[in-house]
Amino acid sequence: MTAKSDLADRVVIVTGAASGIGAAMVATLRETGVTVIAIDREPVSAPATHLIRMNVTDEAAWIAAVSLTVERFQRIDGLVNCAGIMRRIADPAEIANAALFLASTESSFMTGSELTVDGGWTAR
Repeated sequence: MTAKSDLADRVVIVTGAASGIGAAMVATLRETGVTVIAIDREPVSAPATHLIRMNVTDEAAWIAAVSLTVERFQRIDGLVNCAGIMRRIADPAEIANAALFLASTESSFMTGSELTVDGGWTAR
């Protein structure tokens, strides 16, 4: 998959980081050297670089979270929004690997595209 050095300087916010796909995404990104800001309204035990406990429906909390991230890390390279996703048939790591691809330079020619990762569910 993606080389660790390819993502080592990236800063990514992950919502829904306390469990399921969000927690798997945090772990996968951290393993590749990404600086991860984990957001959830529940306590997060995933190995994030920075934790923010907030409700993602609170606009003021988002403004504060983005400001804090930019102030501390000088930029935001990506957002993986996993908050509110219901149970899926997929293993969380399968979703995390797809998002890892999108965060890497291997997807540099993709812009403004959605990547559906649902095991063919929408193609039925």
